[in-house]
Amino acid sequence: MDVEVHVVDAFIIGETGGNAAGVVLDADHLTETQMQATATEMGLSETVFLSRSEKAGFKLDFFTPNLRTADCGHATVAAFSLLKALGRLPGDRSSKEIINGVRDIFVEGDAIYMEQKAPVFTPFPQHQQAIAASLNIGLDQFAAPAEAVDTGTRFLMVALKDEARVKAVIPDQNKILALSNELDLIGYYVFSKHGEGSEHQAGARMFGPRFAIDEESATGMAAGPCSCFLHQRLGLDKNIIQIEQGWLMDPPSRSLLTARLQVEDGRITSLKVGGVGRKRKTIRVVLNELA
Repeated sequence: MDVEVHVVDAFIIGETGGNAAGVVLDADHLTETQMQATATEMGLSETVFLSRSEKAGFKLDFFTPNLRTADCGHATVAAFSLLKALGRLPGDRSSKEIINGVRDIFVEGDAIYMEQKAPVFTPFPQHQQAIAASLNIGLDQFAAPAEAVDTGTRFLMVALKDEARVKAVIPDQNKILALSNELDLIGYYVFSKHGEGSEHQAGARMFGPRFAIDEESATGMAAGPCSCFLHQRLGLDKNIIQIEQGWLMDPPSRSLLTARLQVEDGRITSLKVGGVGRKRKTIRVVLNELA
C-alpha cells in the first residue's frame, strides 16, 4: 500500500525557513506499525497522522523516525495550517486529541496557535556539571541553573549568557542522550536572551538525540517552556514572547515561534504557542507488506 504524505514547513518567517513535518490526512485505516514505518521512511523529525475523534476536532498521532511521541508543536502547526488551506477548519477554533488529553487550537490570521499547560519546573542541582559537559562548555556560561520545564512535554532549559555562546556550543550527542534518558527529557533547549533592540526576545537551538533528532530548526513544544523560563527565571516582563530558532543550523532554516502567556498574580496559568505553516510538496510512501 502507499501513503500520501504532505510536507509542510511550520514556523516559517515570511515565505522561507521553518521546520518540515510530514502530515497524513484521513489516517484512520493505518495501524501504529504502518504509521511508524511511514515516519521512518520520511526521515523528518516528526510525521503526524490525523484521524477522526469523538473527543476533539481531530485525533493526532505523532512519530519521529524511531519513536512515537505524545505531542509535537511544529507538526501540530503544520497539520492545522494544511487543514486551514484545504478549507477543512470550520472557524477560528478547533482541538486535537493526543495521547495525554485534548488541547485547544486557535486560528489567528495566517497563524495556528496551540494550547499548552501551565509550566512545571524541575531543578537538577546535582546535574549542572554533567549538563555543561554534555555541551562542551563551562558552568560559568550559564545565565541561570538549567531546569526541566514541562508544559505538556518535558525539555531541559539551558540559558546561556549571550548568542555567541549559544552559537559556539558543540553538543556531545551521546552525553545528551544519556542525560535525556536519565532525566526523562525530550531534549535540550539551549538559548539566550536577545538585547532590548531586537525584535525577537530569544534565540535557541534544540538537541534531541533520544528521538533521533541531532538538531532541529523549530520546536513548538519547547518554545512554551522557554518562554516560561524567560518570564519566571530570567525576569522577562512580557506576555508575548518571540523566539528565533534554526539560524545556526547547516544549512540554516530560520524559524519564528511566538508564545502568548496568561499571567495571574505573577504566575503563568496557561499559554499558547503558534506560528505560520505552508505546504511545500506531496509525496507517496510505499509500505512493504510487513508494515
